[in-house]
Amino acid sequence: MTVRARAGRPTATRWGVVLRCAALALPLLGGPAARAQTETAGAVAPTDARPPAAPRVSPRLLVQGDTVVLHHGPNAPTVEDGTTRPGFYLRTARVGVDVSDGAWQARLIVEPTARAEVVDTALDPIAGELARGRPRATAAYVAYAPHPAFALAMGALRVPIGLSRRIDEGDLSLPERARIITRATPDFRMGAAVAGDLGLLQYALGTYAVAPVFGSDFRNGGALTVLHLNAEPVGPVGVAPNLRRSNDPWYGWWRFAVGVSAFYARLPGVGEWGLGGDGQFQWRRFRCAGEALWTRLADADRFGFTVEPGVFVLPDRVELIARIEWLNDQVGPRSAVDGWGAALGATLYSYGRHARIQAAYTVRRAGADAQAASSWAVVRATFTL
Repeated sequence: MTVRARAGRPTATRWGVVLRCAALALPLLGGPAARAQTETAGAVAPTDARPPAAPRVSPRLLVQGDTVVLHHGPNAPTVEDGTTRPGFYLRTARVGVDVSDGAWQARLIVEPTARAEVVDTALDPIAGELARGRPRATAAYVAYAPHPAFALAMGALRVPIGLSRRIDEGDLSLPERARIITRATPDFRMGAAVAGDLGLLQYALGTYAVAPVFGSDFRNGGALTVLHLNAEPVGPVGVAPNLRRSNDPWYGWWRFAVGVSAFYARLPGVGEWGLGGDGQFQWRRFRCAGEALWTRLADADRFGFTVEPGVFVLPDRVELIARIEWLNDQVGPRSAVDGWGAALGATLYSYGRHARIQAAYTVRRAGADAQAASSWAVVRATFTL
């Protein structure tokens, strides 16, 4: 910027600029005493007083619509996710708001409608109650987070078991989670939790009501205690790796994360507990995620795993994802829902990432009978705020 002197007073203006620059530079050159005096004077000057920041309010919205096509298999309705026949469905609708004021945060998200995650299990994981489909509050909590290493939250919270369950429905790479996740882990529960980011290690520990019904207490419905630890020894990975853009400073680094989960559900008459492990790898356009989970209820074991590699064929815009999964719903005797699954999908992201279109083709085989294999394709449109 060029400073021009006014006509008739060139000398005075030039010296005025010099004196002003000197006045600004003296506190920086005059040592701690000079800087302290200036800071003290500035702190009491009425012109520097700033009003307290107003609370931040952000709307939240999730709308998902599905179209089911290429439906094959005699037993497809008993093994597929989210639908029972070909057609168009409103998969999920959620609306809510986030409010933050300093270290305090609050969230309220209501789900007016949602289709069940898995048709072949009418009962909710762990609790044994009827699964989703009715209006409910998903995330509805108040949190105090004075530091990234510590946050305390109370209310309806997402249960942090494994990797896939911690990813929001709007960020899933494939239309549905693997069956071991939907059959063995709950999504939201009333409770209290502490969590934090220690840099290389993130932790979450919480106690929740087992029953999904709002208002269920620990005495009548049982308590669910969950611990999750996640290590990122090289660089940040996060729980939604497909959202990392190519201009991210960590984009070109070989990064990975390893997590472990443990839970115990104190149910009326019997308890259920489980252990799980998950991992992620990211490098430029490539990523891979996987997890395994084992649970035990009344001497009956359940085990399953899933692996999902992916690659961006067009940076930041088009991603291809594959999945292989296995579920042994009752280790030992054969079960009608035991079996493997495979899926191949693609996601087209909008520039702002508020909208996406996914297409996925899934093949699943349940039970010992080869005729139980089925396949279908889902096209999903998602809009988020």
